[in-house]
Amino acid sequence: MTALATNIGERTARIRLVVPSVVSDGRGGETESGVVALSPEYAWASIEPLTSREVLQIGQQKGAISHRCRLPYHAGVTLRTRVLWQGRTFEVVSVINRGEARRELELLLTERTAVTGGAA
Repeated sequence: MTALATNIGERTARIRLVVPSVVSDGRGGETESGVVALSPEYAWASIEPLTSREVLQIGQQKGAISHRCRLPYHAGVTLRTRVLWQGRTFEVVSVINRGEARRELELLLTERTAVTGGAA
């Protein structure tokens, strides 16, 4: 395993990977009608809040990024993917194929709130 890979012992969070299912609203727009699970649906990952310094450095470019998630490479993960963890929902803002080795992904996430459905 390369030096870039996260130690498997650090992957203590069991996350669920889903994408929103959208349908036409009949007026030229789209409405979410639930989620569809990726295959495989679950992954062991490390997930952690960003430090305030990282938020300032990254946030200026990407918006309200709050967490970093590292998981084994998964070809189905895109910017449409959502990460479900401990009753919380995160939108993927950035997908990084660490070392271009297709061994590990690093995701930058923003948390969605239940009230607004938007970024926290």
